[in-house]
Amino acid sequence: MRNRNSIVKLLAIVLAALLLCGNAACSDGRGGKGPGGNDIVPPTSAETGEVAMKEYAVTKTIADFKYGVAGPYDKYTKSVDEGWNYWLSRSFAKITPEYSYTPDASAEALEYRSNCVWSDDGSDDDCNYVVIYPSAESKTSGTVESEFLFYIPCLNPEGTPVSNGTYPKEYENYLDLSEYDNLSFIFLASAEKGGDVSFEVCLKNHGGERFKVYEYSGKGGKMRIDIDLTGIDKTQRDRLESITVVNRISGMARDDRILNCWYKLEAGANAVFWEKSARLNGVSVKSEYLGNMLYTMCGAYSATGFYDTEDGKYKVWYGAGVPEQQSTDNIYYIESSDPERGWSKPIRITTDGSTKGSLTDASGKLRGSSSPIGYGGDPAVVKVDGTYYMYFSGLEWNLDDGTYHHWNKIWLATSSDGLHWTAYGAVVDTENGGSLGYGSGAPSVVVYGGKFYMYYYSQSHDVNFPDEPGGLVLKISDDGYHFGKAISIDRSMPSMEVKYVPELMKWIGCFYTEDKQYGADCRAGVRIAFSNDGLKWNFDFSDNSLIAQDLSLPINHNPGFIGTETGFAGTTLYCNYGANDLPLTVNGSWFSSAQYDARQLEFTRITLS
Repeated sequence: MRNRNSIVKLLAIVLAALLLCGNAACSDGRGGKGPGGNDIVPPTSAETGEVAMKEYAVTKTIADFKYGVAGPYDKYTKSVDEGWNYWLSRSFAKITPEYSYTPDASAEALEYRSNCVWSDDGSDDDCNYVVIYPSAESKTSGTVESEFLFYIPCLNPEGTPVSNGTYPKEYENYLDLSEYDNLSFIFLASAEKGGDVSFEVCLKNHGGERFKVYEYSGKGGKMRIDIDLTGIDKTQRDRLESITVVNRISGMARDDRILNCWYKLEAGANAVFWEKSARLNGVSVKSEYLGNMLYTMCGAYSATGFYDTEDGKYKVWYGAGVPEQQSTDNIYYIESSDPERGWSKPIRITTDGSTKGSLTDASGKLRGSSSPIGYGGDPAVVKVDGTYYMYFSGLEWNLDDGTYHHWNKIWLATSSDGLHWTAYGAVVDTENGGSLGYGSGAPSVVVYGGKFYMYYYSQSHDVNFPDEPGGLVLKISDDGYHFGKAISIDRSMPSMEVKYVPELMKWIGCFYTEDKQYGADCRAGVRIAFSNDGLKWNFDFSDNSLIAQDLSLPINHNPGFIGTETGFAGTTLYCNYGANDLPLTVNGSWFSSAQYDARQLEFTRITLS
């Protein structure tokens, strides 16, 4: 950390004054009331100064505390109708820290709190925080432990009967940091009366072994804690359960309090540890795994976007669930000045005006953003002459084909800023759900030669073309609104994200396969394919076509690219994909909504020559 001692001293002076705020200045209800009767809220970034994360070749954001209180995961214990209070895949073990003594404060005051909510894109200085109180004694000594879990714990032991079978052995998602060198932690600790604070940081693995990895005593303030993981054997950090901050209290006065703020947790590797080189269709493909793009909520997937030359930003749209409903898909937006150095807090595109992103549908056909199953996902966005075109898997109200009551149609919406959208309607008006109720969806769009080339997956035909093929298909349009009859690409393939690489005069596609999906030797994962004309593709289902990725995860799926505004790409591009650290299914059945929350956006850098 740059000039750490001087910064900490300065921050301690500032914070000592900030923590003395009165009721009028801190009346937002987020802080707890203690012996002094005043609220304590976390200081803002303007008050504490910016503390930057370290830069790594591979980064895994473990948590960034941007979505509200990270309380104990409760989707196991509550129904949808009851509502979920805590649904983040990484969360505190309990609602309050564990005290070795009895604190002199109400139960509510002891709880973890947040300075943000999921729906507010707000600042980049979001945090979870807790106020630590003394006992009723004249002087207090003891410990206060705040344990933050890296995994979703099973409600019952393995093999226990539940509503959908039994808890399986595969149902565990401990954090594997065996390939990472460092764990960076932005944290704030400060005493209200300006005295010293003392704490230690511990990691715990699944074997129950606890490692003290950092300790501090001093005036406190906002700081970056860098933990060298290489001192812990790889076999002892491949299944990590938690990180714990233990505040050591010594002689704390009855009118004093300590504020702890949790800002961000990231693991980093100094060098790329998974890379791969392959030759496909005459193209040399080098791929390098870069970790995850950001910490997301509700199961991110199908991330695609481009570098916007007008704004000088990388822009990505993706599909994900919502916190208030299970299996409900919406579209989210993020942006960055450097994809390898972090992304903005996601903005959810809603139909009810509850967020800074909006989707307006005058026809009333499109489902609501908070309704069960939502309005859709799988966005594909291009920008032509200042207008953003977003094609997505749209879900309509009141569908019934005699077997299915909802299925995908491909909808189009347009925008002038990429955040506020006006729906045009279905450009692929799928007649029914088809063989498995999917309909048509997962579009990918390239603007080539003045025409819109839209690839998508279909189980049913467009009502305007009753004899068109299914599977992976291509439609072409002169204006982006009116598309002709589908052209068959592959009858058995699922969706594929496509870009055109002018330097190589080739089309590139990324797709995923599930284990044994296309042959006995086919491994699950994200793959690359090429075409000379966009119509005839060389699909390789061997390991040779797999890009560098974390193949220890149950599945990587729904990939996308970051290219140019019109769907082109250079010879270096990013491939993004949903990565599930819990299985999508167990013994052929959906097991729990937890697998949505445990899905993250990971990405790989690809270089072509």
